[in-house]
Order: sequence, then structure tokens, then C-alpha cells
Amino acid sequence: MTKAQSVMSIIIDNRFEVKTALAQGGFGAVFRALDQQTGQQVAVKMLLPDNFGDAETIQRFQREAQVCQQLQHPNAVTLVAVGDMEVRPGQICPYLAFELVRGLPLGDILDYRKSLTVDEAVHIIGGVLGALEEAHDLGIVHRDIKPNNIMLSTPEPFWVPMQESGPVHGKVGVVRADDKLWQDLTVTTPRVVDFGYAKVRRLDERTLTQLTEEGTTAGTIPYMSPEQITGNAALNSRADIYSLAFVTYHLLAGSPPFLSTDVTKIVEAHFKAPLPPLPKPWTGHPINAVLAKAAAKLPGNRFESARDMAEALEAALKAGDTKKSFLSRLLGRGSRG
Repeated sequence: MTKAQSVMSIIIDNRFEVKTALAQGGFGAVFRALDQQTGQQVAVKMLLPDNFGDAETIQRFQREAQVCQQLQHPNAVTLVAVGDMEVRPGQICPYLAFELVRGLPLGDILDYRKSLTVDEAVHIIGGVLGALEEAHDLGIVHRDIKPNNIMLSTPEPFWVPMQESGPVHGKVGVVRADDKLWQDLTVTTPRVVDFGYAKVRRLDERTLTQLTEEGTTAGTIPYMSPEQITGNAALNSRADIYSLAFVTYHLLAGSPPFLSTDVTKIVEAHFKAPLPPLPKPWTGHPINAVLAKAAAKLPGNRFESARDMAEALEAALKAGDTKKSFLSRLLGRGSRG
């Protein structure tokens, strides 16, 4: 029996009836549960037993709760409840309950699709930028933007009956990642998840809160900005913009721009190597200029805000959409650009 399985068949806080395990990492596990108050399915994140007394991990949970309670954007995951569960006398385990996203991580889709169309990429990244704009306005820097932290919520045609065992896609009630329905991701809704590594400078207008130790490093190396790698205390929202440039590149090219089995080479590239141009068929597409600006080594040379990057992506999409524009003119419907 795994650590995740050992906490099955329980009711959390007299409210959430655990149905099945969805995922397990080094510090915690996520379960699908029934909210007995509302009748809705939720995703409950809990610590693993070995981490019940770990102050740093508990702080990460508290940080994520404080962040998600502030976010209201439709492209950010919704926090349903936060609380503590007494697992044994005198031993408390915090938990977070989120809405259950009926979908899959973008990373799972990339495992099958490898790369996306530019329309799909801009649709997904545009939604993520919307969520980040709200977060940044609240003084929150996500610090771990990557494909696996972007969930793709699906419309009803993707849904199947939920299962209590088997692959994760069945447990959340959606079709497999290799199903043909996933061939057009513009019908999905991107949702930003996992704010556990967030850097929080302001939680309200009256309080300045710094929950992250200055000089510490958090994130995922292939998508991390230079200042994030060094743990720069002045890190701000432009670190997320840098990460999104690398995620966008991955969506279109099929892999991150700096790829190596040697982590030190990836780190060195973040500091010294320019972002390479996208491969065919995107080599000459205007989106290359957008990614180059977003991936500038110096934060001050990047887009000033998430909104600015989103507008630049939309403009690049229209400017590069020559084939569709020609077809529209041919049909007498006008040009998109």
C-alpha cells in the first residue's frame, strides 16, 4: 500500500469524501473527493504523512491557500476550501480543496501531440496571461509556469463517466490524451494551477507580505528566468513572462529551446544563449519577435505586463495568418488582419 492509498476511504473535515487518488509527488498527494455540502466533485491536496511536521512544506500549503483565495480569474483554478485535519491525536495535516478540473495537464497532451498549431498556442497562452495579469496585479508571481501547471478544462463532448480506479483521465472523467477530440485545443479552457511556489508581495492594500525566503530558488529549470535561477530578491512578474515565452516555444517546436541531459548546460544557456528561432513552419512567423522580447535576459527588456504580451501575441497571430486572410478575401468576408 502506497502512502497515497493509506489515506483512502476517509472523510476529510466531516465534508469531503475521498473517492480516488489522482496524483502523488514528493511532498503531497491529490485526491478526487465528493463535497458532501454541495454534491460537487473536488480535488483535495494533502501532505504525505512524512511531511506533516515539515515547516517549509506547510508554509508552501499556506502560501498557496492565501494566493488562491485572492484569485477570481476564470483561467485560474478555484479554491473551494482550506482547513486542517487531525490525522492522529495532536498531529495536524493541512488540506486544500479545489474545484475538480475535468481535463488534463497540457504536458500530457504534448506527450501525444508533440507540438500545437499557432492558433492553439496563442489561445492557451492568452488564457494563462489573463490569469497571470490578475495575479501580478495582486503582487503575486507564480514562479513555476510550465506545461504541467496548465490544466486544459474540456467541454462536455470530452466527458466520460468518472472511474474510481485506472488511469487519471478516467478518474477525472475525460477521454484519453490520444483521443481525436484533443486535436483542436482552442475549444478547451486553460487553467493555471499550483501556486505553491508563488512569491507573494501583497495580499491586500494594507499588508505587505513576503512568504518566500529571499535568495531561494524555486521553479523548473527549462522554463526559469536567469534572475529566478539565482534566487534574485528583486524577482518580479517579468519572470513569469520569461517562463511563458519558453512554454510557448515548447508548444510550437515540440520541446523547450534549451534541452540537454546536463542541467548545467541549460542553466548556462538561460544566461548566455539567445532564444533560437522557431523551427519550420514557424521560422519566419511574427511570433518569433514576441518570444524574443518575452525571453530577454534582462527583465527590463521584456514586456512590461502580461497584458502587453497577450496583445503582442494576438497581433502576431493576425499578422502571420496570411493564408486565412487570403481565403477570407477570396470568399468576400474581409481580412482578419
